[in-house]
Amino acid sequence: MARYTLGELQNGTALSLRIGDVVVLRLREDPAAGQRWDIVSAPGFVLEADDFIRSDAGGERALRFKATVEGAARIDIALRRNSEIASPQRAFSVTAEVRRGLPG
Repeated sequence: MARYTLGELQNGTALSLRIGDVVVLRLREDPAAGQRWDIVSAPGFVLEADDFIRSDAGGERALRFKATVEGAARIDIALRRNSEIASPQRAFSVTAEVRRGLPG
């Protein structure tokens, strides 16, 4: 099982994964300003963990997904304020082609 950790600079990344591989998204968030990363959709993945790491400037949301289905998969998330449902402040996405079997 491989693990891929992506940050804001990797928005739009395309990955080649195996079933069971893990994708961790680590993105800035400021709950004091009402910000929260929400999962829009994640077909082909299961959310394993949703953690917040606090820092002086708000913090960072860490979302850990596991690839579970062979074929095309995608993670779409959006940064929203508590009161803003329709229009996100930012969006982040990752696409993947997920295969069965062992690497190599």
